[in-house]
Amino acid sequence: MTKSTNFNYYEADNVYGALFFQFPKVLMYGEQYKHLSSDAKLAYMVLKDRLEYSLRNHWVDEDNHIYFIFTVQELQDLFNCATEKAVKIKKELQTANLLKQIQMGFNPKTKK
Repeated sequence: MTKSTNFNYYEADNVYGALFFQFPKVLMYGEQYKHLSSDAKLAYMVLKDRLEYSLRNHWVDEDNHIYFIFTVQELQDLFNCATEKAVKIKKELQTANLLKQIQMGFNPKTKK
């Protein structure tokens, strides 16, 4: 069997190039989301992507709602922005009822 050199294999350390975010059309065309900034819309996609991770980790509350942990610092790192901008993005999403935040705080037992 001859080895083909023209085939583009996905490699374990380079698979991220084949993954995509889903962009809900309602964020572009829905009247209720026209006021959202592009950054807030992009952040929503990133946060929504966390649902898959949450499901794998069984992060479901007593009401069967899926939750995720995404800090302001993580948003800052991802968007390469200051704290104020990351907070503003989260506030935009919260105002549009696309995000509900619960202050977690530091747990000395788990050191998280």
